[in-house]
Amino acid sequence: MATRRYAIQHSTEYFAAGRVASTGMQVLLGIQAKEILCLYFSDEGEFNTLETRVIPERSTADTAGDMMTAWMSELGATPATIHVGKFSIPARAIAIRDLPDYLQDFVEDPSKSEDERRESLSKYLASWRKSGDFVLVWDEDYEMNAQGEVVST
Repeated sequence: MATRRYAIQHSTEYFAAGRVASTGMQVLLGIQAKEILCLYFSDEGEFNTLETRVIPERSTADTAGDMMTAWMSELGATPATIHVGKFSIPARAIAIRDLPDYLQDFVEDPSKSEDERRESLSKYLASWRKSGDFVLVWDEDYEMNAQGEVVST
């Protein structure tokens, strides 16, 4: 069975994602606290490493966005949808999960839900799985559709 690859679209609102043409490397950049993080993935989508840069004090969101754009340029990365495998960086609260917490809780123990809620959760779980949605955790949960767009935070 092939390993699932999760699409993450480049989005100036949430994350910068792209490909480095010279190496095939895929990158995902985002803000966490007072840092910009750059996650590097192989061409096949395997997580390789993480680098950080400090955002100067008194910076605005525009400054951080400009820093991400500049970093992408330094890397020679072109904004693009990337396709990565499931990964987890617990120390940074960054990961990809197949299900949001409330659906994972339901899967693990459906009896904890009331009968009426159990039926709606069961239908929603089937729909979620069929559509290929997933969760990108980056301090908070970003519910993503199969095309790699953020649909809910």
